[in-house]
Amino acid sequence: LEESKTQHFTQIVWKETSEMGIARQWNTSTNCVATVAMYRPSGEFQLNIPPKVYFDEIPLLPNTVMQGTTCVLRQSTTAQESLFKNLPSSSNG
Repeated sequence: LEESKTQHFTQIVWKETSEMGIARQWNTSTNCVATVAMYRPSGEFQLNIPPKVYFDEIPLLPNTVMQGTTCVLRQSTTAQESLFKNLPSSSNG
């Protein structure tokens, strides 16, 4: 993603953010728009992000089926291997 489209993402999901203000000004003579967003309170970055969790650290019950947009993941009950299979095509539409 372009940074200009995501630069406020961290602040929006900041766990301590409790206030947000947005202003927009349109200059009709130059046909430009300026948008400003402010968030409070500010905080320490490392304290406001969840720890990374890797898929292999998440315990799954045998035969757990996890569905996503492109695959079905099954954890093998014998070899503890993950098998990827294509999802069935959608019957909608």
